[in-house]
Amino acid sequence: DIANLSALPSPPLALRLPSLSSAGPSAAGRTLIVYTTCNQLQVTLRTLPALHVPAELADLVVVDDHSADGTPQALQRRGYAVVAKPRAEGLTDSWNVGYRLAVALGYAHVLFINNDVLVPPHALRLLHWSLAQHALVTPMTTERGAGHNPAQSLSRLLELPAALRSYADDPRNAR
Repeated sequence: DIANLSALPSPPLALRLPSLSSAGPSAAGRTLIVYTTCNQLQVTLRTLPALHVPAELADLVVVDDHSADGTPQALQRRGYAVVAKPRAEGLTDSWNVGYRLAVALGYAHVLFINNDVLVPPHALRLLHWSLAQHALVTPMTTERGAGHNPAQSLSRLLELPAALRSYADDPRNAR
């Protein structure tokens, strides 16, 4: 039940999210990016700073699934808003915590990113704009990004000829 916020770790409403001021929430029309972690500090320290969060459109909160490697503390020291769960409940629970937080704070959209995902520049801005038009949006990936399952790549979904796949998968063409 999304209205039941008792399961949220405290202090979720005391998070320092840029769009929230002392005068009250101003999350209307904005996207809350929920970035999930669990015991992957080194990976997180490489991928999280590389996110290009459009400050005028979105806020970022890290939901940590009770890491034992110091992830929440390291990210808080770097100025990130972190919800540190009091016990490990799994990835789906972390998504639910982030979703309930977005609803409680009045965000128009929520976007989930796990800490092992590399996000191209401008992708978050495009996802925010897409969410404003559609109830559900899912990003696609390149063949290389799809790894073990190339059928999930955008070029395969669009049934591009093999000669065009390398062009479509070249990150320089995503700008």
